[in-house]
Amino acid sequence: MGDFNYTDENGIWVRVTKYSHPNPSMPTLTLLPMVHIGEKEFFREMNYEMWCHDVAFLEGCHMPARKLFHLFHRLFGASSGLSLQSGKLPFWKRWKRESKTHGQAGLTEIHAKSGCNCGKCYQKDLLKIRADLHRWHALKAFKAIPLWAKLGFPFLILAVLIAAPFLNLRDHNVKSDEPEESDDDFFDRLTKPFRKFAIDDRDLFLRMVIAEEIIKPRHAAKRLCVKYGSKHMPALAETVLADFGYKLAQSRNVLAVKKTKGMEISPAKAGYGIAEENYWEEVDIKTEQFKTKFNGVTTSYPQDISIGLVAKPSPVSFVVQADYSRV
Repeated sequence: MGDFNYTDENGIWVRVTKYSHPNPSMPTLTLLPMVHIGEKEFFREMNYEMWCHDVAFLEGCHMPARKLFHLFHRLFGASSGLSLQSGKLPFWKRWKRESKTHGQAGLTEIHAKSGCNCGKCYQKDLLKIRADLHRWHALKAFKAIPLWAKLGFPFLILAVLIAAPFLNLRDHNVKSDEPEESDDDFFDRLTKPFRKFAIDDRDLFLRMVIAEEIIKPRHAAKRLCVKYGSKHMPALAETVLADFGYKLAQSRNVLAVKKTKGMEISPAKAGYGIAEENYWEEVDIKTEQFKTKFNGVTTSYPQDISIGLVAKPSPVSFVVQADYSRV
């Protein structure tokens, strides 16, 4: 399977991998390993990569005190001069609260659209599926955390708040083979239940979701992608390779975090711009198909109306229709 992230003299990299199946009716699957704090160019590239697919499975675990976790991310990002994957959300913003049964009836799905200014000439659909623990699932997993660990959680938060301004994530090294955790270390024993909740439980849930989704008729021969934290990717790759017979078709590396803020590295060498180019090539192909069919062309200026991609002028005049009615 290989590593989905690694470190060299340029910084921290992630490896985007694409898998195909011998059966052409099976969907292709692309794994997009994410870091939650990184370069703006990295997040832009991964957004374009996501929009080159028909369906995207996303993170979005229900986390108790999630505003506090967002504050942690902002502190880490500020101390390192990096951007947040979620963007700078207002800390005091009132977010919609999920009900205790949210997720019990199924996963949350959103039909996102990207198109031209008029919304008629060119339009692309992307089905976004939140393939993570909703509140109903998360509360069940959170209840399994021992009481002594929950009581020690405030002290863990205090330690993180004190250390965050002094940490520089650019100096962080990704280790392929991490040493086994020692039960004798108090910090390891304190954080182990929370790591199980954040990593192991969500790994299992993600593997079950993808195993069910890739065999659904509605996804037949489509392009699926999983945009998730890089630590979750090895378990998922094991599922698609060993359990479903997928084969690695291609891979490429993208620079997520530069070693130093002022480091200069060309976009091509950093892996930036490839997904953006593929996105607009696909637009141009559809445009040519429209010209051939209708013997005319209308020039418009595409603008992403859902995730804010910086669009380029390109002649487009077509509609992409996706049928998700079959289950």
